[in-house]
Amino acid sequence: MRTCIILLLFIHPFSFRIFAGNEIFSAGSSSAAMGNASVTNFGFWSAFHNQAGLSSMKNLTLGFHHENRFNVPELSLHSFGIALPTKPGTLAFNFSYFGFSKYNEIKAGLSFGRFLWENFAVGIQLNYLHTHIDNLYGNTGTLVVEGGFIANPFPDFFIGAHVYNPTRSKIGTFYDQPLPVILRLGIGYHFGNRAIVTVETEKDLYQKAIFKAGTEINVLENFVIRSGIAAKPSRASFGVGYVFRNLTVDMAFTNHQVLGLTPHVSISYAFR
Repeated sequence: MRTCIILLLFIHPFSFRIFAGNEIFSAGSSSAAMGNASVTNFGFWSAFHNQAGLSSMKNLTLGFHHENRFNVPELSLHSFGIALPTKPGTLAFNFSYFGFSKYNEIKAGLSFGRFLWENFAVGIQLNYLHTHIDNLYGNTGTLVVEGGFIANPFPDFFIGAHVYNPTRSKIGTFYDQPLPVILRLGIGYHFGNRAIVTVETEKDLYQKAIFKAGTEINVLENFVIRSGIAAKPSRASFGVGYVFRNLTVDMAFTNHQVLGLTPHVSISYAFR
């Protein structure tokens, strides 16, 4: 299985179809545990999902994420981010590395999120994508933009939307391969401080829509459990989160219908 997955990666290096959710670097174990149905979520990891969610941040925060996709070390993803709230809004930088020495992809993004009004937040991010294929095609890169909004039209009810690569950027001089244009639309409902339920649809312009749903339940004041599902192909997920003072630790496990299990772990620290 490990050899087959790596061969698939090299045969289709820019298709991204083996990645969960079809997004290139969807970091954050809290989101992974909820089936990546996170377009309405606020907080630090929204820099990797919907930058409008950065608008709620109050403290300088650092975070690191790791996932061992399908338990194949060559398909591991490492992500790092830093978010700095300012008076106009929250600035954030994130960096992700996927792959290994012979084949790897890097994404570096600079984002900004803020409230335009009390119940309406927007965000945008400019990314640089870099791909390396050893002893074959070398290196190539391109710029990609993404952004979205989150609205709160009624108490505890949220609507979110996000678009990735609306300019239809392409990667590479050897394949001149268009990157996916991905649209996400979702809703979320907060049952006070006790639970969150999210439902989302994701559409690649060239693929069928993906439907996702997730839940988060506060079992204790500083401990939550999460679960999620996604379709086409079907994926199930589960995870937990624990907050100890300024430190937050999230873990998740996602199971792909064909490729198997992926463990995720994320750690973030807020300077209060």
